[in-house]
Amino acid sequence: MAVPLVLIVDDDPAQLMLYSLVLRPLPCYIATAPSGEAALKLLENAHPALLIVDILLPGMSGADVIRTIRKDAQFAPMKIVALTVVPHMLAQEDTALCNVVLAKPIGVAQLKQVIRDLLGV
Repeated sequence: MAVPLVLIVDDDPAQLMLYSLVLRPLPCYIATAPSGEAALKLLENAHPALLIVDILLPGMSGADVIRTIRKDAQFAPMKIVALTVVPHMLAQEDTALCNVVLAKPIGVAQLKQVIRDLLGV
């Protein structure tokens, strides 16, 4: 089985570091992007198994990133975890495009378990 790639998108460098540290012990590769636009640029050459995306991003929001990805059939198998400090701000139709929506702050154990479940590791 191939080692899955996980793409983490958050504009907060401290959060990117934290999520990367949480994922480090898991059998996966990690890529990060500081914006929605940067994430879509990365997706031109990569096909992550899992996307972890903050909804409140400057510029292109996390919801915009999710909608864009879900319109592209090549990314249909990708699992998506949306992170938000304000869960009710994510429209129901956008929530339906995600595998999991987590409210910040997120416990490390909870995040690890969600990732393991989604990746099957």
